[in-house]
Amino acid sequence: MSRFVDYFVICGYDHTKGRSGNHKESNSQVIQRFPEKDWPDIPFIHGIDLFCQPNGWLLSTERQEPTFFISVLTDVEGKRLYCPCLSFSEAVSKEKLGLTSVIDDIEDDGQQAPMSLLSMRGTSLPRHVVPGVSLPTGVDDSVMYAPKCLALVSRHDMTETFRNCLGLIYTVYTERMAGTGGEPIKLETLVGNMLGLVTMPSPGSPPLKFSLGGNDRQIIQPPTYPDIPVTGARVALLFQQLGIRSVLTLFSAVLTEQKILFYSSSYSRLTDSCTALISLIYPMRYSHTLVPVLPHSILEVLSSPTPYIIGVHSQHQEHIDELLDVITVDLDGGMLTIPENMTIHQIQEPLRTNVCYELSLVFHPELYLADNAFQSARAGSKSPELLDKELRAVMLRLMTRLLQGYRSCLTLVRIHPQPFITFHKAAFLGLRNVSQECDFIPRFLDCMFFNDFIDQRGSPWRKCDIFDELYADIGGQIALELLEPHETLIHIENLAKELYENENSCLPSEQNCSIMTPLPTKASKKVSQSIFPTLDTSLVTRLIEDNQRLNMSEADQTQLISSQFKLVPMGSTSLNPTLVSNSDPSLDVLRKCISNIFEHNIFDALRNLSSVILALEFQTARLALCEELARHVTGSQNMLEQDQFTLIVMLMNTALQNNVDVDMYRVAAAVLPLATTFGRKLCPGVIQYVYTQVQDHAVWQDMQFWETAFFIEVQEKIKELYLEKQDECPLPQEPSALEIAANVIKEMANLSEATVKERVLCEEQTVYAQAIHFTTMMVSLLIPEGAGEAIADHSSRKSISSVGDTDSIDSNNNAKCRLDSAEHNSDGTNVIKFVSRFVDKVCAESSVNEHHLKSLKQMVPGLVAMHLETMEAVSREAKQLPPV
Repeated sequence: MSRFVDYFVICGYDHTKGRSGNHKESNSQVIQRFPEKDWPDIPFIHGIDLFCQPNGWLLSTERQEPTFFISVLTDVEGKRLYCPCLSFSEAVSKEKLGLTSVIDDIEDDGQQAPMSLLSMRGTSLPRHVVPGVSLPTGVDDSVMYAPKCLALVSRHDMTETFRNCLGLIYTVYTERMAGTGGEPIKLETLVGNMLGLVTMPSPGSPPLKFSLGGNDRQIIQPPTYPDIPVTGARVALLFQQLGIRSVLTLFSAVLTEQKILFYSSSYSRLTDSCTALISLIYPMRYSHTLVPVLPHSILEVLSSPTPYIIGVHSQHQEHIDELLDVITVDLDGGMLTIPENMTIHQIQEPLRTNVCYELSLVFHPELYLADNAFQSARAGSKSPELLDKELRAVMLRLMTRLLQGYRSCLTLVRIHPQPFITFHKAAFLGLRNVSQECDFIPRFLDCMFFNDFIDQRGSPWRKCDIFDELYADIGGQIALELLEPHETLIHIENLAKELYENENSCLPSEQNCSIMTPLPTKASKKVSQSIFPTLDTSLVTRLIEDNQRLNMSEADQTQLISSQFKLVPMGSTSLNPTLVSNSDPSLDVLRKCISNIFEHNIFDALRNLSSVILALEFQTARLALCEELARHVTGSQNMLEQDQFTLIVMLMNTALQNNVDVDMYRVAAAVLPLATTFGRKLCPGVIQYVYTQVQDHAVWQDMQFWETAFFIEVQEKIKELYLEKQDECPLPQEPSALEIAANVIKEMANLSEATVKERVLCEEQTVYAQAIHFTTMMVSLLIPEGAGEAIADHSSRKSISSVGDTDSIDSNNNAKCRLDSAEHNSDGTNVIKFVSRFVDKVCAESSVNEHHLKSLKQMVPGLVAMHLETMEAVSREAKQLPPV
């Protein structure tokens, strides 16, 4: 259990500072904070008073209604902190505020004192105003009203409970409430109990009933799944304010990392809208700047070049109009404005149309009954909370379909010492057959919070929630809905019920769990009789410490809830029908052609060659070609005759030349081992391999391809490593790499230290061996055949070695760097740099130790030099034969 509230803060005018020369400048301060010392896990947020009055600390001639809103802040570790703030007015004498001197200053400058001076951005209170002293309460020109703010800092989003707690403190202050025995209720008791006694129950545990000691009964109901946003009715409100298509446009903008600015005259509407929007991208978590209520003093943040979601008050319209690269949202007017120079990449069709229909089905159900000849009595309207969950259910189904198949594209690289899993982006795009015209999915995969999603949810053994369950079922649901359209609404309502129950778990006894918090009488007309008192610091501190000791003793007696970790379901991976079936006649022709080539029936192979080339337009045929060629591999070297060599080269080049396919990585990865296996003997001691004839394709210069191919190969070797350990207990069918990893992670806590070290060493050797293998293949594919003819003197190798040793990049560098063909040079320096970057990147991510990393980097210059010599001989001898 964690603290429900971390800090209680009282903010107001700074009484210690005199008025500055600028009468529009306001001074505020944190008057008191509890506890006075920072918690070790949550440092206090300095400058919180700016967020308590975002438009500045304004004096008013009339008492303002108490207001409540929540600011969302982010700490140094990127965790969100919720800062509920209750503001009210305190009566202060004009004479004591020194307003007369301000008017005199203006008149001395020859200006007329404006009528709005009394609403100016305030001067600070004079030092002699003492908290607790009674002030005039009637309507009097000699009285002004200054705001005072009670604020909390918490890691939990519990809006109504925050409102009740702060409202109770305000009520006890204004009403001078007494306890059941007639004794006055101390504000220190309320604050000490709130900070020390009330804790946040663990997810899925029963509701916590508590009282702050102010004749109140309150409840904290933790969500069943803490990672699922709690929205109440915020999402429904967002759709009501903006409409379906505008919300979908904002949804697309968030997932493609655009800057979004909300503005409204209501702080609560700003917070509700910002938090509602980011809740729509669950299971992802928005990781960019999120400031639902931005103070006017830091409006320069709006010019930040990085993505953000920010809310500002409508009175700052002039600053909003100056922004040229920001999507602005007028919540009060329901208008969305997109800059002319900005393109919003929308969700691909037909998915967008389907989602619009589902949202309309939920949001405007009467639309589909309006044309009925016989109008039946309609059921009562849904509650805002239930409508909210149905709208969220539609958007969660959308997110699940966008992510469908992601688990089949996860690549296991290491299990020990820490699990490491990468995402195969090209394979994910290949599942969808994404066209070049649709930029939404590629941009979505490149966003920061998608990478965070893979880091958090990639593990095969973890806690699962509603998204994981839906991910496992979505394929079957969509298939059923195509046959039975009425099932769509049923599925939405069932999912909405789960989301609703996550926020509103059944209470053990509704009668005994009713919430009661006293409210101020005639709060809209009452004027505070005194300034909010200074709390007794020692009393609050003692209450916090006593309550903490009580909580610790109770926690020791509480049994820990059993682990909810389990194997994460793989879900459906079939998104698009296969373009060429495995039983297609064209594949039979391809297989027959390959057989004829290896059986030396060259004439029969040539007769079918044109049909095979046409079939190779499709990915299935290209992969089938690689499978057939692999069947004829008999060793590390497979020598071909001249005609065989020519035909194999032609087919491989044809398979690689279709660069429209977004999943070209799969084909290139399948061709790679074949190109380094098949060859022809030019003369004794000189062999020309197929890779010398397929080097012109851009995929070989793509760093991301080499990383992806490397990680996939490492996964296969890690899988083989642990399958050998399971030979004693054979399984009915071969498990996937992620299933193996889940079993290993499950047992990890029970392994001895010696066993863990042994497994770390085995995985290290496996990864290191593959790094050597891929380094060799990269050198082979990147140095062209003719490069050896211009090889420099052997003395230059020393300088080459120094380049390889020093050219190291940070693991965060862009993985898409390429080696352009124009960069090849006679001594292979650029190839050394490119391969060294690869070694740095994959070894850092695969946890290869420093010794192996250094050995690899020292090996690269020698491999390049040796290959340049080999290519010199190959080029010389190949000129004696007819060109391929």
